[in-house]
Amino acid sequence: MSTPTKAANGKVAMVLMKSEEADATIDVLAVDQPDVKVVDEGPYWYLEHPSEIRVNMARVSQEMGGKDITIG
Repeated sequence: MSTPTKAANGKVAMVLMKSEEADATIDVLAVDQPDVKVVDEGPYWYLEHPSEIRVNMARVSQEMGGKDITIG
């Protein structure tokens, strides 16, 4: 797993290719961390936050009906 880094402006960002998993992640973040900015960039989602983005993978799995989630 990689260590998160911050841009010079202190913001953190995440890019997710559009998928069922990405949609579930965004749904979870909308509840758990509603101040994450989500931008539709066509084939992918761009997420940004002033300091930190934390994704609870167990909640993402629940959002997807219990589907196993792997990070690759």
